[in-house]
Amino acid sequence: MPHRFLLIIAIQTLLPLSQLTAEDAVVQQSQRPPVVEILRTVESPGGYGRELHRLTVCGTARNAEGAPVKNATIFLANSSKKVSEVYIPRNFNLLRGQVKTDENGHFELQDIQLLVNRNKHQPGPINGKFVLFGTSPDYGFTWHRTCRYIPIERPEKRTPIDPSEGGALKVFYQNEPIILDLTFDRPAQLKGRISDKQGRPLAHTRISLGHGNLYSSGRGGPWNCQFLGNHNQPLSQPLSFEAIEQLPREWRETYTDTHGNYEFANLRRDTIYLAEVDPGPTFDIQRFTLGTASKKLTRGRCNFSVGYNGTLNQELEAPRSTTIQVQQADTGLPLNHVLVSAQLVNVTRRAGFQAQSDSQGNARLQLLPGQYQLIAEPTPDQPFCFLNESFSVSDQSEEAHHQIKLRQAAVVILRAVNADTGEPLPGIRFNQQKQDSEKVYPVSTQTVYLDYPKTNSAGEIQAFLEPGTYWFTVADPFTSKSSTVKPPVQSNPVKLTAGEATTVEFPLSPAQIRALLPITAPFRPERVSSLPAIVQEYKHRQEQILQQSNLQVMVRELFFNWKNIDSQGLLQELHSLPPEDVPEIINLMEKYQGEKLFQRKYTLLTNGVIHRESIFNTAPMQKEANTLPGQPVTPTTIHLYDGRFLLGYNLGNSARVSQSRIAFVRTVSSLCDWTSLTQRQSIVEKSGISTHQRGRQSVCEMETGEFFSRLIFDSDSGFLYSNHHHDKRRGTQTTTLFFAPVKLENGLMLPRLSITIQLIRDRLITLRIFQLDQVRLHPRFPVDAFSISLPAGTHILDSRHIPAGSSRYGQLRPVQFTERNPITDFAAYLQRHPYLKPPASPEKIDQ
Repeated sequence: MPHRFLLIIAIQTLLPLSQLTAEDAVVQQSQRPPVVEILRTVESPGGYGRELHRLTVCGTARNAEGAPVKNATIFLANSSKKVSEVYIPRNFNLLRGQVKTDENGHFELQDIQLLVNRNKHQPGPINGKFVLFGTSPDYGFTWHRTCRYIPIERPEKRTPIDPSEGGALKVFYQNEPIILDLTFDRPAQLKGRISDKQGRPLAHTRISLGHGNLYSSGRGGPWNCQFLGNHNQPLSQPLSFEAIEQLPREWRETYTDTHGNYEFANLRRDTIYLAEVDPGPTFDIQRFTLGTASKKLTRGRCNFSVGYNGTLNQELEAPRSTTIQVQQADTGLPLNHVLVSAQLVNVTRRAGFQAQSDSQGNARLQLLPGQYQLIAEPTPDQPFCFLNESFSVSDQSEEAHHQIKLRQAAVVILRAVNADTGEPLPGIRFNQQKQDSEKVYPVSTQTVYLDYPKTNSAGEIQAFLEPGTYWFTVADPFTSKSSTVKPPVQSNPVKLTAGEATTVEFPLSPAQIRALLPITAPFRPERVSSLPAIVQEYKHRQEQILQQSNLQVMVRELFFNWKNIDSQGLLQELHSLPPEDVPEIINLMEKYQGEKLFQRKYTLLTNGVIHRESIFNTAPMQKEANTLPGQPVTPTTIHLYDGRFLLGYNLGNSARVSQSRIAFVRTVSSLCDWTSLTQRQSIVEKSGISTHQRGRQSVCEMETGEFFSRLIFDSDSGFLYSNHHHDKRRGTQTTTLFFAPVKLENGLMLPRLSITIQLIRDRLITLRIFQLDQVRLHPRFPVDAFSISLPAGTHILDSRHIPAGSSRYGQLRPVQFTERNPITDFAAYLQRHPYLKPPASPEKIDQ
């Protein structure tokens, strides 16, 4: 018998308003959610709008014979099958409501707030997909086909079935009185036993049907749940359960008991499920498909057909207790605290493959049979070499033992001195090149991390290197004038012997010292410059100090919805505020109609040459901008720039490396806007500079028929308070204001707050606000300070073979691969794996 499918979308109350008193009606209406609640407009960044629309859904639950099903639980959820189509907010609960059926099987889901989406880039009616499903202790769980709600009046000649979805969707428009019914069928049952290949039961093994876990970062996971139809409910095509993730876990997931037995009692018949068997993190996860139907119905759609009352047993390979003993190669003595990793080529393991050696040198692992690469990483203070060797675990024994021997490293002391006076030179960096390699790399103090050291106060760097013959060179400083530096000073070939210390001295002439250490060079103001001499000197000294600083800066960026902001009024008030104090920025933005959105926190590291940027999760903005809710632990994105390569990683589990001439990372200097101070030479040549005093501040102005520029700086220190530039031809104005300078013990000055406002034809297009939280000077960074660790399963894009500035559409393409093993330091990993072979060009393929 065909069923009626109707959905009522209307304003519901417990009783008709005509039967309520006026007072009751007002109270009940005030407790209801709004008809439409706007979470985000399409004018927000990204162009995605989100709204919650109030719906009420009614219907009846019946069994296959048409009898009502009482006390069933009915759920309604937003569909999450296509995230691009349903743009889901962070931490949004897709399950929108649930209710019990009454004695007659009727149910009513009142005032459901359904997520509905707009897309600025795809004009068309807004819509929200949803799924109705239900459970009952006497039946298998069931679901209705996916529905789409479009909150506009139905256009003419539109049927309830959406032909663009192949009849898989029912589409409902505003104010259409429709009811959705659910049909329950007798349950399918499944039981079995999970054991290892030795017959031992695997207790507390998780068995999931329909939906699996996603062990890498991200929303959702693999899923497959399709009803094939039967004689009670014939279907022309399988009916997917797009809300399987929202079904309560007890209906789709169970665990084995102490004997390894499991059971499912309320599955839907004639359905194909993705099955996932997970005994624990040291095992491999088993995934397959099974059908609660006959083999004739499944027609090769799944791995196992178990019928309506089936049994499925699984035997899994168990990990072996594996002991790796770490010894010194020359003495045989054990080495402790060495990190030992057993790596596979094409398999990602979750646990058991990594451990530190104990006082006896033993690292205890849990490994499945197979071929591995053993990686041994000594601690930074251990004078031993990184090790990589092959190793296998047999399936014929319960335990495995293996010894690895670490070679002693060679010790090299690189010393920089003044050739005239013999005085040590701190702050010098070195590069190395091994005799059997064409690659030049920065010297590192040990063999595990790339730590980019500089000479200490004694003018020395001590490094542990693999024995061999090397050339060492003094590295060019990374400054804006690096192109004028003479070729680097190079040593003769140096043979390094294991366990022995070798000193290499670099006497540098005064000219070389001035090129390598600009901080020692005297300041000479430029004859024609857009900056007064005091600002030139301030900028020069600040850059010199920064180049020699080991600096850690914690800063946050504040985001506001500035669509309705009075930008001119805001600028005028900002200019009127005392620049020595931090303004109450949130109150000020609210005054000029700036709606607070969120804040993002950054941690910036720099040793003057290497820059690392960690970006943490966004968080709601507090009334007091000086407080953050909790301390962020794991950054969502990390960038590292070493002067040549740009490395990056994000929690989407992807990493990339490319050549770059520019540091596309937020640095300390970018917070001070020093770079834009050198871009006005043409204005100076045409107009000259007009300077006047305003209290303790100096105002420097330049103007032509095409440009106007103004700098406001402290007359004593040269600290920049305001930087304004107006391009009259393009109608653009950019103003950056700096407040409350803080002076560090090394003389570096940083603003506690900076605000950048950009207008195009008087229309606000950019508003950037940075607030300084904390600054720390380090005498020396730990060796892992600049490291980027990658978890197992990271997708890597390697573009090192593509020249910087190349077109993204050129013939050279990035090398892409998935690294199945964790990486301690991405930069050191790339140094050990230089320039992976790029894909063949189209011409070579054709040949």
